[in-house]
Amino acid sequence: MTITSGDAVTDSIDETYVTATDGTRRRNHYALFMSWTRRIHMYADLFMLPWALLYGTSAMFFNHADLLPVHKVSELRIDALDSPVLAALPEPAVYAERVVAALR
Repeated sequence: MTITSGDAVTDSIDETYVTATDGTRRRNHYALFMSWTRRIHMYADLFMLPWALLYGTSAMFFNHADLLPVHKVSELRIDALDSPVLAALPEPAVYAERVVAALR
């Protein structure tokens, strides 16, 4: 395949092949490596694109909550956590003892 660019004419296929001493042509190792690298990179990017879009969209709403029209932003104060429901929960040491007992 000959590529013409202005006055320069190059044969791009000849650059990716090398001629051995017996006259046979084989693919250049670097060109083969780069071909595989580009192909793997392309399919990996296509595979991960939905996760990247989901991450970007969710980060936009976390960082710019005012973009949601009906979203009410409120603060959570520490004194709001002092309730009888939370006071009735056992201490963390009790939970730790239960976990250790379940593992034995």
